[in-house]
Amino acid sequence: MEAALARFVQDPGLAPLTALRPAIDRCFAGGSVEEILAALAAEAAAGGVHARWAAETHAGLLTKSPTSLKITLCQLMIGRDYDLEAALSLEYRLTQHVMAAHDFYEGVRAMLIDKDQAPRWQPVTLAEVSDSMVDAYFTPIGERELRFARDC
Repeated sequence: MEAALARFVQDPGLAPLTALRPAIDRCFAGGSVEEILAALAAEAAAGGVHARWAAETHAGLLTKSPTSLKITLCQLMIGRDYDLEAALSLEYRLTQHVMAAHDFYEGVRAMLIDKDQAPRWQPVTLAEVSDSMVDAYFTPIGERELRFARDC
């Protein structure tokens, strides 16, 4: 059996993202979505080896829900050092808030139902997404919080 499997074993080499790591680190070091988008635009405009990646990433992010972009960045920043249970609890809480809001359903409508690829986000721009709006997605959900059994 091992002899048969051995012919399929090979070193996969470096992950494709390895070459992009310096640009990813540069562009995503900002403390806000606006800073990240500006860094991606600057990387693209500089015309270096990562310019195409930066332009495509910038364009891709601009198609996403402004609220979701800000929620995601906040989640990554505050959850950076969370253990698995804390990360899953936060993720669950966010899903509950997102499912109660507009943009998830609008994204599903635009991508899967009408397939018009033209979501109408609320709010429309990053500038319209306030810190208090983002903070609301992180508020506890009471009895609906995810809990883990300690003794089974």
